[in-house]
Amino acid sequence: HDGPGTLTLNGANSFTGVTGNISGTLVNNGRLAGALSNDAIIRNAGTVLGGLVNRALASNLPTGSIQQGVSNSGVFSNAGTVQGGLVNTAQASNLVTGSIQQGVDNSGTLYNS
Repeated sequence: HDGPGTLTLNGANSFTGVTGNISGTLVNNGRLAGALSNDAIIRNAGTVLGGLVNRALASNLPTGSIQQGVSNSGVFSNAGTVQGGLVNTAQASNLVTGSIQQGVDNSGTLYNS
C-alpha cells in the first residue's frame, strides 16, 4: 500500500511474498499467506502466516495472530498472539491479552502488562 487513506484486506490471500505498507494505513482483517513490511501504520486483526518487519507504527489486535514473529524498530503494540518471537530495538508493548510464544530479544524498551 502506497498512498494516503486506509486499505483494508479481508478474506484469504494466497500471495506468499511480502505485503508492504509504505504510507497510509493498512488493516488486515483476513488471512495473509506471506509477511508484512511496515513503514507507516498497520493494524492486524487477522492472521499473518509470515512475520512482521515494523519500522513505524504497528498493532496486533486481540484477534490478531502473527505466525513467524516480529522484528520491531518502530512502535509495536501486541494484544493478540505472536507465535515466532519478538526482536525489539525500539518500543514494544505486550498488553494483558497479548501472548509472545517464542523468545524475546530486547535492546529497546519493552512494556509487559
